[in-house]
Amino acid sequence: MAGHPQRAASTPESNKRLVDRFKLPYPILADSSGRTAREYRVGHTPEIIVVDATGLIVYCGAVDNAPNGRAAGPVVNYVDRALAEVLEGKPVTTANTRVYGSPIRAGR
Repeated sequence: MAGHPQRAASTPESNKRLVDRFKLPYPILADSSGRTAREYRVGHTPEIIVVDATGLIVYCGAVDNAPNGRAAGPVVNYVDRALAEVLEGKPVTTANTRVYGSPIRAGR
């Protein structure tokens, strides 16, 4: 959700409201302990990991190519693209991108 302020802590209820508000077709994970971030070696927020139905990481990186809402051309939402390709049974064409955002420090 590029451009949206981060919340220090999320709850299952707040995540559900976010999913409902933005009509997200996928779940989001509340990782307040930082355990999942450590296991997937996520070091920034936002940093996105897309895992396919077999458990394989098929995308790792930024939400899009527009840090702080600015892109040097058309905005490409890497997450939307990766999810669409996975749901269509296609290989993810862009599997890794450079992340931007704040380093995760808590729970490390």
